[in-house]
Amino acid sequence: MSAASSETPNTQRVLARELMQVFADKIVIQGEKSLELVQALMISVIWYCPPEHFEQLKFYQLVHMAAVMAIDIGLGKRKTSSKSRLVPYTWRDHPFRKNPLPDPMTIESRRTWLAVYFLASNVAMALHRPNLIKWQSFMAECIDILESSPAATPSDRCLCHLVWTHRLAEEVGIQFSFDDPSVFVNITETRVQYVLRKFETDLAKYGESMPKEYKKPSLLLSFHVLSLYVHEIALQNNEELGTPNPQALRDPILAQGATWTSAHINALSSCLMAIDGMFDIFLSLDIATIRCLPIFNFVRVAYALVVLIKIYFSASSPGAELGKVIDRQHLRVAEYIAALQMKLTEATAKLISHVPPASFSLLSP
Repeated sequence: MSAASSETPNTQRVLARELMQVFADKIVIQGEKSLELVQALMISVIWYCPPEHFEQLKFYQLVHMAAVMAIDIGLGKRKTSSKSRLVPYTWRDHPFRKNPLPDPMTIESRRTWLAVYFLASNVAMALHRPNLIKWQSFMAECIDILESSPAATPSDRCLCHLVWTHRLAEEVGIQFSFDDPSVFVNITETRVQYVLRKFETDLAKYGESMPKEYKKPSLLLSFHVLSLYVHEIALQNNEELGTPNPQALRDPILAQGATWTSAHINALSSCLMAIDGMFDIFLSLDIATIRCLPIFNFVRVAYALVVLIKIYFSASSPGAELGKVIDRQHLRVAEYIAALQMKLTEATAKLISHVPPASFSLLSP
């Protein structure tokens, strides 16, 4: 009800607050764990109702509450027979349990586990933080089942493609140490350029092999997001996506006296192509679709705008080397800002929805 009430903002705020109270009572106080609670937590994250103040954001905590609970109830591993164990049972399947654990081998459990991985890797990518749920062979098995089982739905196959993009995002984060702000990744190093080309090749091959019927806006947007994530090492940016630091936008991408190389220029060009792709897709969506979008899509578009503005300032600085390579007028910053503002204004006409502007104001500098 909370997720479905986005077009009645006053009602949604009340329902969202009551939902948090239900979670607090069931999960924190009573210690309940179930497949349904995991699913409810994920729904509350996917269609998160932004609070009034930035410091009150809870989507990161909610994602990991769902992830920890999913692990606790055994969604992330195959169900084994008690005959194969030295110990007849574990605490998870103790005979005195109040409720039985879900079967991790069912379609619903597999779908839920992949969705947990998707959200956990999503926030890890967005916030440059460690990913709690690592890729496992069981996830590959879940994808195979959801792609081939007659009991699966067409949306399951779309989910599998989304999960693949975040599996690659996990590898990018590991290779470039995005979760460790103290690590500097030098794009001019041969190893880094080799890894970068490998990711570019993987992304291009997968996109070409994907059936046309699954190339929907949400998935295509994820491909552009992933490309931006792969190439943002050229920005030397280790800040969290949502960190409101306006001054950082004006800081030069490269330190004073540093030399722009072809590796920097190529990566920045890829960033700009990804940003253009994200904006083109988002701006092409009709208003009804925008009002129903999962909230992380607004966060991604906001971040693309932040990156674009940062590149613009770096190209605009007096005597900046980047300005000799990239014409700031071709970045279309003012055009994109105006178009996004118009789209969001339409989406919030007559106060039908407050989520899009709230997402931009709370989750971007």
